[in-house]
Amino acid sequence: MRRYRYEFHIARGASLKDKLVYRVEFAKTLRPEAPSSRTDPLGGGNELLWQITGGTETMKVTRRGGRIHRVRPRVKAESPAAGSV
Repeated sequence: MRRYRYEFHIARGASLKDKLVYRVEFAKTLRPEAPSSRTDPLGGGNELLWQITGGTETMKVTRRGGRIHRVRPRVKAESPAAGSV
């Protein structure tokens, strides 16, 4: 199993201090196969492109630190001026 991760650091304003950090962890599982030959069919663990290898990949997203602040959009309804077309 192969594991790797990315972290996204989110700041606000002029400061680079982290407000939130999201960590995305991936785990790939691929069944080992014998060395490839010219007669191998498409698919299996010897493919160059991951999407057609038949392997599986899982992803876990976690939030570290910070609070979620929900911002409500402010909508001001204006009526058209009288007599305007």
